[in-house]
Amino acid sequence: MVQEVTSAALARPLLNVNSDLEAVQSWIQARAGSLATARVYQRDAHRLLLWLQYECRGATLAQMSVSDCGAFMAFLQHIPPRWISRARAAPGTPGWAPFRGQLSHGSCRQSITIIASLFAWLQSAQYLSANPWVLVNQLTGDDPGKKMLDTKAFSEAAMLEVLRFVDVQAPSPSTARIRFTLLFVEAVGLRSAELLSATLGDLRMEPEGWVMQVRGKGSKNRLAAVPGQALAALQEYLAVRGLGSVQEAPPEAPLLASSLDPMEPVGYQALYEHVKGWLAKAVRASSLPANERERLAGATTHWLHHTFGTRAIARQVPLDVIQAQMGHASIQTTTAIYGRAPIQRRVDELGKAFG
Repeated sequence: MVQEVTSAALARPLLNVNSDLEAVQSWIQARAGSLATARVYQRDAHRLLLWLQYECRGATLAQMSVSDCGAFMAFLQHIPPRWISRARAAPGTPGWAPFRGQLSHGSCRQSITIIASLFAWLQSAQYLSANPWVLVNQLTGDDPGKKMLDTKAFSEAAMLEVLRFVDVQAPSPSTARIRFTLLFVEAVGLRSAELLSATLGDLRMEPEGWVMQVRGKGSKNRLAAVPGQALAALQEYLAVRGLGSVQEAPPEAPLLASSLDPMEPVGYQALYEHVKGWLAKAVRASSLPANERERLAGATTHWLHHTFGTRAIARQVPLDVIQAQMGHASIQTTTAIYGRAPIQRRVDELGKAFG
């Protein structure tokens, strides 16, 4: 009897789903660590399902072959015009398509990585009997158009121009929020999701100084230092919100708040549009060189995260300190993104040898 029960239990499916779409939703629910990641997973999986429907005559995920994987990779690298939306076409309306334009090299590589991880998970969940992606060369090489050491970050001059623009605007909750966001993220280096999920209760004064506990990428916790620039910006922002000092404000108050309610948090899309809008206006109004204004025209919240890294490198902060502050899994990740310090050392040492 015990043997029969055990066998029956082992025979039960790991996923209680009836379609590829339901299987994809289970994967997103199980593996996406944040709303932002869930949106990306949803987008890429939806594109694959549509491609199977319209380019492979309604094939299912289980029917996808090795050659189909190669065809889908080629499709991502050269999106047909009929798959690209008209400008401002909303989903479900005439002219809408799953892509806004050709994918960048990085976006294409990211999409392939996500789809391959989807298939690996579905096979582990016994929804698929085989995973064709393990038989495919998924490497797309380096982006030939990307300049090494060129990170999406604001120079010190550009950041001063942006802050100068913000400071001459009429005082408002929106102005206070963008000023805090610029100064705090530049000095602490948080990702957007980390900033949005933080509350004042995450900050505390230790013998070593002010720190905050961060719920980071992969749902991993870390401690981030909160230097003077960030703390001063926070104190000023809390005063505008009518919450007093860091020590007096309610610990459940969000670090970044709605412009309508100082105790209400902000959503990802609201933050993205808020920061992108302010940056675009500030850059247009700046006296920066035309080529730099052009480079900064599409700056988003994520640029502030990279600004911390490049600023720390320029100010000779040790790479291991930057790695720990930003929550990188290894120092190799830090050097790959912010590699100017090793390059400077290489230039200096070879300059001594070869004049």
